[in-house]
Amino acid sequence: MAIFLVEITFLMELTMFVAGLILFYKARKVSSSILGWAAAIFIVGSLATAVCTTYYSLRYYKQGAFENSYIKGKITIRKRPYKRQQGKEL
Repeated sequence: MAIFLVEITFLMELTMFVAGLILFYKARKVSSSILGWAAAIFIVGSLATAVCTTYYSLRYYKQGAFENSYIKGKITIRKRPYKRQQGKEL
C-alpha cells in the first residue's frame, strides 16, 4: 500500500509541474513578472519535491518497505480517554 502513496505523491508533483508550465506560458503572454515568479516557484518546488520523493521511495524500496501490503512493526491503538457511565448520555 505504501507504493500507492508514493505514486499519488508523484502524480501530485507532476500536476504542480504542469500547472507551473501553464502559468509560465500565461505569464509570458500577459508579460507579468509576478506570474512569472509564481510559475518559477511552482516549477522549482515541484522538481525539488519530486527529487525528494524519488530519493526516499528508492531508499524505502531498498529496505523492503514495499514488499508487503501491511505496515510492519507494532501498532498501538489509543484507548478512549473517558468511560461511558451507564444511564448517562454524552
